[in-house]
Amino acid sequence: MRPKAFVIDDNDLDLRLQRKQFGQDYVEVVSYSGGRAAIAEVGASSPSACIVDIYMPDMDGFEVIRQLRRDGYEGLVVAITGGMPNPEFDVLKYAEAFGADMVLRKPINPGQISQAIANDLGDFAPGGAA
Repeated sequence: MRPKAFVIDDNDLDLRLQRKQFGQDYVEVVSYSGGRAAIAEVGASSPSACIVDIYMPDMDGFEVIRQLRRDGYEGLVVAITGGMPNPEFDVLKYAEAFGADMVLRKPINPGQISQAIANDLGDFAPGGAA
């Protein structure tokens, strides 16, 4: 069985791109255009990872990460942003403070996330072999 990753991003193009890229890495991707819907499904679906965009209109990524951790989600949380670095306010460091395990700037390298999922699970090997 392939590991499942929730990708939570309000940008439809990014969602399609990540679905395609992760599929090549043998990770099942479930896409959400907002945080509230994803949070509602985490308990029932038990994804191996949640990849969360920071800047979203319905619920920002900080709040999504905080709620995931409050609800007891123990899987890998990856915070991503396309925002420019700001030396006065590093959004990725802030995301780590809320509970992100990994932080990346867009464009992301899905191989990095797939490898982090593999490391977290301990028995997943890309290509479907365990």
